[in-house]
Amino acid sequence: MRSLQSALEESARQGVPQAQYNLLFLVYSRWVAGEQVTEQEVADALAKVQIGTFRGQLAFKMGYIYSLLREHVLQVTDGPTLEGYRLAAGYGNADAAYRYVVGVLQHRSEQVAADPELRRYLKKLVNTLSGRSSQLMALRGVLWKTGFFEGTPQARAYYGQLYKRVSELMGARAAGNQVAAARSVTKLDRDAERLIQVQHLISVTIAVDYEFVCQQ
Repeated sequence: MRSLQSALEESARQGVPQAQYNLLFLVYSRWVAGEQVTEQEVADALAKVQIGTFRGQLAFKMGYIYSLLREHVLQVTDGPTLEGYRLAAGYGNADAAYRYVVGVLQHRSEQVAADPELRRYLKKLVNTLSGRSSQLMALRGVLWKTGFFEGTPQARAYYGQLYKRVSELMGARAAGNQVAAARSVTKLDRDAERLIQVQHLISVTIAVDYEFVCQQ
């Protein structure tokens, strides 16, 4: 294992993206498995990663584990941590999007309030990827209820409730709980009908990728 890690470290130092990923994934796998991983080991592995050079599936995975290790082992939610989540989210990683949006709202609230472009980007992430994550769908509901999205107070409340119901349905189906899923569908139909009446809509459509949720 150590000889493999040494070889990966050498390739990572030479700037090989796949080697950087493999090295970090080796440390990440040990951490997930519950093995003892020191902060220094993680810091050394992270220091060999050039996060901005990753694209595609490598970025989808790399940005995510890079930031998970920074946040949960090194206990830092700073610019590089958020950037890793943002990178992974940009390639469709819904859990990374959830962590990025929550992190930005918690640690950069003043910037969010002053920067309309950032608010638009956060809304785009939530709207685009919430169908892949019950957590992100639930966050979408919270953001509606708290006024992050525009609308009348009544409309925001109904949208918030609707997305909460969808989140519950996604969670139930991912867990294989058919009884809870059926109960959620009944509540969802009721809340959707209320929203249609309040907003004078013809119908309500929310795209949900259940297969992706189950795979996660």
